[in-house]
Amino acid sequence: MGRGRDMTLSEFKGVVRMFPRTTLIAAYLGGEPLLNPHLPGMIAAARQMGFENVCIHTNGVLMEGATARVLVEMGLTSIVFSIDGADAGEYERIRGVPFPGVKRGLADTLDAAEGRMAVGVQGLVPAGRPLELNRDLADLAPRLAFTILDHPHSWTRAGTILESQEVPPSETPCFFLTRYMAVSADGEHLPCCC
Repeated sequence: MGRGRDMTLSEFKGVVRMFPRTTLIAAYLGGEPLLNPHLPGMIAAARQMGFENVCIHTNGVLMEGATARVLVEMGLTSIVFSIDGADAGEYERIRGVPFPGVKRGLADTLDAAEGRMAVGVQGLVPAGRPLELNRDLADLAPRLAFTILDHPHSWTRAGTILESQEVPPSETPCFFLTRYMAVSADGEHLPCCC
């Protein structure tokens, strides 16, 4: 599948202008946000428009020190690295990219953040295993602001169903619908990432 077009800064401003400033703006669904050349301007624009929380999710492949410093300077408030698997080898089998570069990008981001940006890891842990952070990140774990771990629940890279479970309806409204808005790389916006 080919990569779609990138959303422009003007389009981004038009989309986020429609949402209350209490909304968390998360640029990540539908593509790697670091591929969009307008990302730093989008972050700065969202902050200038009064959004207190601006987040991106990244696979970390393109992250390095200079990029991390720019994101911090533009006002990014949190960044989530997607790092799956129990160790470096499993990560490489799942993601198909070398682990050392992604870990180095995470370390560079932690250095650049200097308490001004929350840096965390989200990862899928193979079903049946304890929900534990990738062990090859143990040296960086104390510096992480958060970790979000889950077992695979719906798909693999090939789209194959792994397991399924019915989730009972919640009596609490989904916070995504009132506090969160995801903006994809091509300008699509969704009130819920689920």
